[in-house]
Amino acid sequence: MQRKLFFILLLLSTLTMWAHDIEIDSIYYKIDPDTYTATVTYKGESYDYDLERSKDYVQIPDTIEYKSEYYAVKHVGSNAFRGCKNVRSVIIPNGVTSIGSSAFEDCSA
Repeated sequence: MQRKLFFILLLLSTLTMWAHDIEIDSIYYKIDPDTYTATVTYKGESYDYDLERSKDYVQIPDTIEYKSEYYAVKHVGSNAFRGCKNVRSVIIPNGVTSIGSSAFEDCSA
C-alpha cells in the first residue's frame, strides 16, 4: 500500500513540474519571487517546440507583471528558444545579465 501511494504521489508531482510560470506574448518565464526577477525559459517540461509567431522577431521586455507584482527580466535560460525555427532575431534588454547554454540552439532562421 505504501509503495502504491508513493508511486501516485510521485506521478502527481511530475505533472506539476513546468519550466515556466507564465506566458506573455509567446514568451515563457520562470519567476523568482524572492528576488523579483524573471528568467526567459521554454514551454512546459520540454524545450522541443517551435515558437509560433506572426513576426520573425521576439522582443524581451525589461519587466513583466505576474500576480500584480513586477519582475525584472534578468536571464535568458538554457534552451529558452531552442528549436525556434521561425524567429530571425531576439531583442534582449540591457538588464539581462546572463544567457544560458543552448538558449538559441537549432534556431535555423
